[in-house]
Amino acid sequence: MHYTGPQDAVCPITLTPVDELRWPVALNGNTAQPYECEALVEWVLRRPRDPMTNLRMTRIAIGPLEGLAAESTAAAAYLKRKFMRPCVGWKG
Repeated sequence: MHYTGPQDAVCPITLTPVDELRWPVALNGNTAQPYECEALVEWVLRRPRDPMTNLRMTRIAIGPLEGLAAESTAAAAYLKRKFMRPCVGWKG
């Protein structure tokens, strides 16, 4: 997935600016809202609610964001280790 949001966006969990995210990921295909991978994984493991709206999520899909300075392949590798299986459509 390629990042489509503004360059001044922040991760709503860590408040880290998009250009400083170590492993940028998207949640459920929303490429305009970046998240820090580790923070988002810990969030959804504790509570299956959307970090932006607090609405309960019935589907959780996390994928790396391309087009940012950080390494999205590192995020993919982390998620594979954490969940023991790759997400649909991931390369790596």
